[in-house]
Amino acid sequence: MTTTRHSSTDSVNIPGWGWQPFLEDAVQALQPLNLEPYPVANDFLYKQGQTGSKAKPVPVTTATWACKTDKFRQVRAACVYGGAAASVLNFVINPSARFDLPFFDGDLVTLPSGHLLALDLQPADKSDAAHTQPVWDKLIPIFERWRAKLPDGGPIPEEAQPFFSPGFLWTRLPLGDEGDHLINSVVRPAF
Repeated sequence: MTTTRHSSTDSVNIPGWGWQPFLEDAVQALQPLNLEPYPVANDFLYKQGQTGSKAKPVPVTTATWACKTDKFRQVRAACVYGGAAASVLNFVINPSARFDLPFFDGDLVTLPSGHLLALDLQPADKSDAAHTQPVWDKLIPIFERWRAKLPDGGPIPEEAQPFFSPGFLWTRLPLGDEGDHLINSVVRPAF
């Protein structure tokens, strides 16, 4: 199946891609904000290819959805589907510097060994206490609410810790009914 997308705000539809509902929820939530397409090279709007060995090729589909609004300098979803090998949604919101809004990053990854899921909201300038503390006062209760409902993802390597906030929601879930239930009942609403 070949799909043609002409704009970064054209809908993304990757057959079999498990993170499709998350992208659709995000796009729907953004609709009232007067979306404008964000520049994305045509090669990155939608592409099909393959990876793996010649004996065992794995078809891969990638797509990028992106927009900008008055308050968000860039909203970008990088979508990857490689069948059972990998399914990924990397969703990032970068606020405009004119607004005191946090950055958002959601990484939803399915591998043969399970789901690796990370959601993070953090202030634009962590070193500016005058602007940062009021943001933390709002973000930490949100983090606590969802953290209590998910298993901990384990330690973050020390060298990676500066890139995450104290409100970094990180979990590993098994494939199958248990993981699917938590994804639908906890991760999706948290996202």
